Amino acid sequence: MKDRWITVCLILTVSLVSALQPAFADGGSTLFNVLTDVAKRYVNSQSNGNYAGDSSARQYNNSSGDSNSSNYNRPPSSSLVDPSAFSAGGRNVNSSSVQLSPQSGAQGMGAAASSFVVALSRADLALLGAHNIVVMVDKSGSMGTVDCPAFGPAPSGLGSLFRQVTAFTGSEISRWDWCREQALNFSRQTAQVFGQGITVVPFSSDWREYRNSDINQVARVFSENRPDGGTNLGPALDHQLDSYFRMRGQSFGGSKPLVVAIISDGAPSGTHAVAKAIIEATKKMRNPAEVTVVFLQIGFDSDGIKFLQDVSGGLLDRGAHYRIVRIQGFDHLRQVGLGRALVEAVSSAPRAL
Repeated sequence: MKDRWITVCLILTVSLVSALQPAFADGGSTLFNVLTDVAKRYVNSQSNGNYAGDSSARQYNNSSGDSNSSNYNRPPSSSLVDPSAFSAGGRNVNSSSVQLSPQSGAQGMGAAASSFVVALSRADLALLGAHNIVVMVDKSGSMGTVDCPAFGPAPSGLGSLFRQVTAFTGSEISRWDWCREQALNFSRQTAQVFGQGITVVPFSSDWREYRNSDINQVARVFSENRPDGGTNLGPALDHQLDSYFRMRGQSFGGSKPLVVAIISDGAPSGTHAVAKAIIEATKKMRNPAEVTVVFLQIGFDSDGIKFLQDVSGGLLDRGAHYRIVRIQGFDHLRQVGLGRALVEAVSSAPRAL
């Protein structure tokens, strides 16, 4: 085991030397934190007589098919964010910074997953606040896979190395818990502009809708739902789009534009239903900026990438009136986080005519 950790430290040190300038020009403190955490874990493994990253403690067993089954083993609680740790004050609104978010009782490598948050500027918050936000989170069985890095953003150009090191050291969390931390951070960051919260929709073979969700409600969403089932996105997405146009009609044109963020790790089942829901929505839109659908991919599933490429640019040939889909790959998403990814998506949307 000693040789294993020495090897990890050597890998990181060599990478630091070979990429010194870009690393410290663009997030070198992250690399410093990685080295520090690796050292701490080595000391702990020696004092406790075991390896803290033992994969046997990080498995999600969904073989029973029961989302409430005791076979679903959560990672150690230290890898999750305590929602009570977030307060309304102390927000960093410097959009160029990477801030440390407050933690309560978070220890070990897993805590690093939520420690790094790309802050949103006042302009970013104003842009998001001018929209209705719906966050749809894939809770299919594959979202229990433990392969998301527990570290924050990697220095520029070192993303591939960080993926290898986090896998090697066991410093990973599940896709579901990665989404949980992103949703909690987003809720905290935007609390001042979404006084009544946001809408959160976990979906798999079925779906549930949680309206007016503040940070406590977001935490509840993830505690009440577990990865299980398929990826039946179509009906859930269709309902959200229909609800928006129905409310728009009742508000006599006074409703804010809609942003639907869909966080998923692969291609949905029934891709035709998803495409149809988006195409039909474009036919009801009054301008090209009224609705934006943002697909945020977790992981690197090839079928998922192919689907996103098709739905992003291929719907105009199938009858869509506007191109309203934006996509963000996981390499970029984990660098900037949910909030910044949505700001970029909305900023790139066409202006209202």
